[in-house]
Amino acid sequence: MLVSELPGPLDTSGGLQILPHCSFADYPRFDVLIIVGGVHEAEMTKSAVLAWIAGQLICAQSTSSVCTAVFLLAAAGVITDHRVTTYWEDLDDLK
Repeated sequence: MLVSELPGPLDTSGGLQILPHCSFADYPRFDVLIIVGGVHEAEMTKSAVLAWIAGQLICAQSTSSVCTAVFLLAAAGVITDHRVTTYWEDLDDLK
């Protein structure tokens, strides 16, 4: 299931348009949450996005990220003493 901050179609950095199943306002409870990577700089400045990610730790049994989404988990304060990695081109930024 794909969740976005706001309802409606999203344009990806590659030009593909996707339609999320729900938004932050109407999503179901998740047992497993996977935050996807990509161009994340704009999302890292959105307090609503970071708060939503942090809030999912209360109900999700497992939270993980793909590729550069580790930066969103870090910005949301989710990563504390965890060992993490990311896409090889972004490793220096992760340190």
